[in-house]
Amino acid sequence: MLLCAVTDMAQYTYYCEVQHPRVELAPGVYRVVADRDFNRGWFPQLTNVVQLSDRVWKQGPKGGVKIIKDRSWPYPMGYITTDEEWMKKFAWAKLKAKELT
Repeated sequence: MLLCAVTDMAQYTYYCEVQHPRVELAPGVYRVVADRDFNRGWFPQLTNVVQLSDRVWKQGPKGGVKIIKDRSWPYPMGYITTDEEWMKKFAWAKLKAKELT
């Protein structure tokens, strides 16, 4: 029996919305591009900004969008790609996003 490991190097883009001033981050939308290679420096950045964010959008390599964190309740679970209202909010967040360095 032959076993083969396939590594998916798909990229995910996280849009992290900070609504209130934080010591580490000013209010705004921050963009982090992450792949599945955990040896890169993006992982500590992403975990820190997700903790500080009020809302986090995750866009997959095929364009699907999910909200993975929202401090306001309720918010839609799963993909929002077919929800016009939430996609408008995502589009504005994406336009305002700054690269997190």
